[in-house]
Amino acid sequence: MFSRRAAPNDSESASRPLLPFTLQGSVVLGVLVVVLIGAIWLLIALEALPEEFYAAASVAAGVVGVVWFLVALLRRHSRSILFAAAWLGASLSLLLAAQGIAEVGDTLIGLVLIAVGVALILRGLLMANVALN
Repeated sequence: MFSRRAAPNDSESASRPLLPFTLQGSVVLGVLVVVLIGAIWLLIALEALPEEFYAAASVAAGVVGVVWFLVALLRRHSRSILFAAAWLGASLSLLLAAQGIAEVGDTLIGLVLIAVGVALILRGLLMANVALN
């Protein structure tokens, strides 16, 4: 009436993945960063953050952008150089807004385009004989 099945071999269960998909560390980190940015954006919209947060966050974003830019230059990753330059332009725009000098809407596009243009020139000068990644 009831039949017993043989226990699976350890080699069969070890070769099969536990999940039907694989997780990549960079993708998971990217998702967590997007969720964090969304939560901070919500707190900004609700005006639940102190005024000092804006200046500190823009300086922290600038430091991240500078480190990212320098690492991209040292590794000669041309796309990363451009993205880091755009990040630096956006963080500079946020810093100007946090200091009360100019609004983000007035400076964001201009500073991002200037930073990307400078990065394009710098990339051309530093990597003239190197194949693009």
